[in-house]
Amino acid sequence: MATLVPLPRRALSVGETDDVPMSFPFNAGGSPLTVTGVVHVKLEAMTGGVAVLGIVYDVAKVDVPKELTGTYSASLTGSGTVRFDPVERALVRSDLNAKMSMRANDMSMDMQTVVVAERRRATR
Repeated sequence: MATLVPLPRRALSVGETDDVPMSFPFNAGGSPLTVTGVVHVKLEAMTGGVAVLGIVYDVAKVDVPKELTGTYSASLTGSGTVRFDPVERALVRSDLNAKMSMRANDMSMDMQTVVVAERRRATR
């Protein structure tokens, strides 16, 4: 979850945004490439001691070496809302809608993903 839900790297005031670097591997026909970009994490509100974070994925830069011929691209785009308890350092709930696209010459893959995660208290 830490990859899909990065936390800001510094304390934010309501309305402030932190651009958190993100990268993921991309296998292009046996050639390992890396897709890079940022996740814009904005503190939208503090409600009942819980931080409400707006998340926007902007990850689409692929550096392709000159010796690798063909057309390659990959991206992770989308957005969502994350509720985080800063005192307990725990995810309360996330609602994310993301699209991942990868292209390697004639092959392509598009995947739309909805991720809903919610903290449940342990029962005894």
